[in-house]
Amino acid sequence: MADNRLKIINNSNSDIYFFCSCDTTPNNLAFLRNGYYKNSRGDSSHITANEYIKKNSFKNIKKRGRNAWLDFVNNCPNRKIHFYIFSDSTLGRYSDAEIKKRKLFEKHFSYTIKELDEDGWAIKYE
Repeated sequence: MADNRLKIINNSNSDIYFFCSCDTTPNNLAFLRNGYYKNSRGDSSHITANEYIKKNSFKNIKKRGRNAWLDFVNNCPNRKIHFYIFSDSTLGRYSDAEIKKRKLFEKHFSYTIKELDEDGWAIKYE
């Protein structure tokens, strides 16, 4: 069973990546960027990252478990979840270390469960 109540809506004219965390800074930026990747046999294929949302579209974000999003937020310090939005061009141009050091995110959102409930579990980026 998966909890897919969380939706990120990209109302911008740019393709974006998102990162969610309990931290107030975007740590552990282990992004899987869109691109060609080789498997263990050396075969190459194009992979689209789960954290990628095309412009003017949305994505429901799944977390494994019946109330997984509620459990996740309730286990965060201050019971807040943080979302960071990154432009496609930023991830293509800078390393994860440089992004973190220079705080090269487009937008930072933080929500409590009450705030997520009030917004219908939809996070809008414009």
